[in-house]
Amino acid sequence: MTMYREQLEKYCGRKGYSKSGVGLSAGYNKNYVSDIISGKITPTAEALEALAEALNVPLAVLLFGDETDEVTREIVAKMRDIDEHGQRAVNAFLDSLASQKKT
Repeated sequence: MTMYREQLEKYCGRKGYSKSGVGLSAGYNKNYVSDIISGKITPTAEALEALAEALNVPLAVLLFGDETDEVTREIVAKMRDIDEHGQRAVNAFLDSLASQKKT
């Protein structure tokens, strides 16, 4: 599971929010967060920003965990400048790296 999936699940539970409520609050459908967590869909950086805002956590926390540094913040800023196709490619690459790490 990629970091943003783990963090979405963690923060929905920690804050006592339903996944459907977070998805709707971010402007998406009620299944959106569950579909992300299960790996059915890959969100764009824009979608992750909206979800982070709905959870009231920094985007960097969803992408990289609870501890962020200057390099992490720079990476997040660069992700915002990439178009949707590029964001999906970066997310797929990160998913690939994460799955290699576990094997």
